Amino acid sequence: DRGVPIFGKNLDGNSSDKKSNNEILTRIGSIMAKHGLGAVTYNVPVSFDTHSSANYGQMNNYNYAGTTTLFNGGLSLANGTKLNAYRKTFEVNGDLSLGASSILRINDNTVLKIGGSGTSSIASWIGTSGTGGKLYLNRTGAYTVTGSGYLRLEKSEVHFGADNAVGATPDVWTYGNLTGKLVSDGDYDQDFGNLRNYGTSGATVFDLNNSSSIWTFEDSSGMTWNAGYDIVNADTNNTVIRFALGSGGGLTATQIGQITLNGTVLTPADTTTDGGYLYVTQAIPEPATLGLIGFVSAGLLAARRFFVI
Repeated sequence: DRGVPIFGKNLDGNSSDKKSNNEILTRIGSIMAKHGLGAVTYNVPVSFDTHSSANYGQMNNYNYAGTTTLFNGGLSLANGTKLNAYRKTFEVNGDLSLGASSILRINDNTVLKIGGSGTSSIASWIGTSGTGGKLYLNRTGAYTVTGSGYLRLEKSEVHFGADNAVGATPDVWTYGNLTGKLVSDGDYDQDFGNLRNYGTSGATVFDLNNSSSIWTFEDSSGMTWNAGYDIVNADTNNTVIRFALGSGGGLTATQIGQITLNGTVLTPADTTTDGGYLYVTQAIPEPATLGLIGFVSAGLLAARRFFVI
């Protein structure tokens, strides 16, 4: 048997709400850690509303032994709400909703997982500014944007653990001078919008883990690329990264020269155009259907499979 921890205590009535909340949450966290009650599960919807304050609220895990906070009933941030996910692991296994101008920010060495069942609606972006942080997108549509939402890559890693883990083809904004990278955790295909780079130096890493993933971007020839991209662990026979040709050809020659593929800096001669796409990897997906070709003069009808060597 063990005693039931008492969370409450007298607080300074003249202190700010922020200070009081931090004090009581710290006390709750330390008591929970002491009594082995570190894991917290919410099976009902949880919502946050900071009334568009410029300051970030704090969502803390205090048990350093490996706390995980589970939002099985869903998590929502009202318009303009800014919230830090701080320490250890947070999992959203229900619906996720981020209102306009709201930000759910991953702090240093913090993990955010979006999986289970449910839908996502992100009208802004998830902050990836935490060094050593990781965002796992483990269900189809885990990062589905609405309105002006987009996928932002700064210092944290973003892992794709399902086909079409990003929904509604979000634009991808990367900052090459920081430490973030996009990672494929398996043979998962993704459809993105435009690719933009606002870094000041260095390359943003795309780690394909020798997978047969197909990453498709929209024509990004008109987008800002202040720095480049380092594509690593790309399987030369199976990994595909491609850009829709659009009206600008997918990428400019300058942009192609800012890409390194498995250690080799690309030139336009290293790319291939096929089926309305510019391919920056060597692999090109093979059509899965049979084409029927009629030879009228010979009176023959032959079927053949199209192969790209």
